[in-house]
Amino acid sequence: MYRLLVADDEPIVVESIRFIVEKNFDNVVVIAEAGTGKEAIEHVEIFKPDIVFMDIRMPGIDGIEAIKEIKKRHPDTLVIILTAYDYFTYAQEALTLNVLDFLVKPIDKSKVVESIQKAIHILARKMTDVQNELAMKEKLRRLADYLEHEFVYSALLENDQYKRLEFYQEILNMDLRNGYVMLLNLDESVSGSLSGEPMRQSLKKQEIQDLFRMSLKSRANCLVGAVTLNRGIAFIPVVQGMDEYAVRNRSIEIANEVKEALDTKLNMGCAIGIGRAYNVENLLKSYEEADKAIKLAQAAGGGCVSHISDIILPSEIQDYYPLNKQKILIDRIVGGDTEEAKELFEELFNWMSFMDKDMRKIKNRFFEISLDILRALAAQGLESGQIEHQRWIMETLESRDLTLLKMNFWRHILEITLELKSQRAERRNELIENVKHHLAANFSKDIKLNDVAKEVNMSYHYFSKFFKDETGHNFTDYLVNIRIKEAKKLLDEDACSIKEVSVQVGYKDPNYFSKIFKKMVGLTPTEFRERTRNA
Repeated sequence: MYRLLVADDEPIVVESIRFIVEKNFDNVVVIAEAGTGKEAIEHVEIFKPDIVFMDIRMPGIDGIEAIKEIKKRHPDTLVIILTAYDYFTYAQEALTLNVLDFLVKPIDKSKVVESIQKAIHILARKMTDVQNELAMKEKLRRLADYLEHEFVYSALLENDQYKRLEFYQEILNMDLRNGYVMLLNLDESVSGSLSGEPMRQSLKKQEIQDLFRMSLKSRANCLVGAVTLNRGIAFIPVVQGMDEYAVRNRSIEIANEVKEALDTKLNMGCAIGIGRAYNVENLLKSYEEADKAIKLAQAAGGGCVSHISDIILPSEIQDYYPLNKQKILIDRIVGGDTEEAKELFEELFNWMSFMDKDMRKIKNRFFEISLDILRALAAQGLESGQIEHQRWIMETLESRDLTLLKMNFWRHILEITLELKSQRAERRNELIENVKHHLAANFSKDIKLNDVAKEVNMSYHYFSKFFKDETGHNFTDYLVNIRIKEAKKLLDEDACSIKEVSVQVGYKDPNYFSKIFKKMVGLTPTEFRERTRNA
């Protein structure tokens, strides 16, 4: 239904147009009438008509000024001028305002019908254009979604899709040359709920997919692949040369916000791993790092959002293939996760027993695992461990008893796992001792958590938790304790003024120092010094 407004100060003209419309059109209705230019402007704002019949000469604001105001606010409104022959010059000015038509009074029925038909034709064509545009946008959106998923997964599978990078960049409207992978891993309880009745499974997957996608895209210009099984993958482009530390911290902020959204709206548990940024041709490496970040963080009892650069290991593991159970076993060994390593070993052994069956093939499988362990030991710099492991391989693989072979092999794996776990703990202790030493040597300076985190190559999110876990104090409280302890020492020596003591322990404002001191000690610095003197 098309809406029409008639603005004329002659009631007979208004009634005539209403009569013509009612007699000749089923799809047009006169929704309002106006006797002045001011009323016409107000009615257009209220009723939003598609067509306006406007008399040029009206009391107050004339038709020309009214048309200017209406066109300024509603440029798509079609205006048909009503004018007497004496005001033809006004009609010429009206045509410069892109009016549809002008009719000379006394109005002719056929001319009115013709003008309205012309307006309906234009409006219908516009509506068709809008519908076609919306349909095309929907097709392009679906195509973009498909290409988005295709790009993410094809890049991970290392085929040659990335060679069509310019095509993807044009369609998806973003620079895809560099970036990192963010990996969503659903808890087993959630992934288990995705099995069963197909319709329920499909709806649940779509709900998770939509929220994961929406949460990420509202925070970063990125590509999000479909959630399959218990995994969701996203590629977040970054500008080449951006500061790695800044990229890492921002990625963790995004992941924390996405996880909170999933936890809150879907009441589900999940973990998110983040890899480093690479050239798109090496995107698989970022994926592997994101997967490793999740698994090693879980093995160490860490948080649900983890960046690979925050995983503390003596050194990087060079050969890591997360889609391979054998490689995951090595990963668990290096991570010190004896429980999951045991489960993976049992799973691998059961598969060997069922598929390989004969001892020779099983020994070959064990030999492959042994080589992977050797590579892991080499990556950890354990030369002595490598020699011992090589000797053990030769002795163990001579066994002719399958049960004994399995038992000895697992015993050796357990020893290696515990040794690497111990080394990891030593590394953590070494790091925290370095941090403590740094704070003890620099407490008088303007030290911030972010500066120290960068010094030890951790994101400030991870460093904050790491510091609290290792010391039992948050960073600020620990630093304040050092400063107050030193302040007490200086006040006892009675060689400096309160202001000098304040500066020497890292507080430029003596008043703020006094406030902190009293909060921690229960006395002001002056009271503390007086008590010391009188002791």
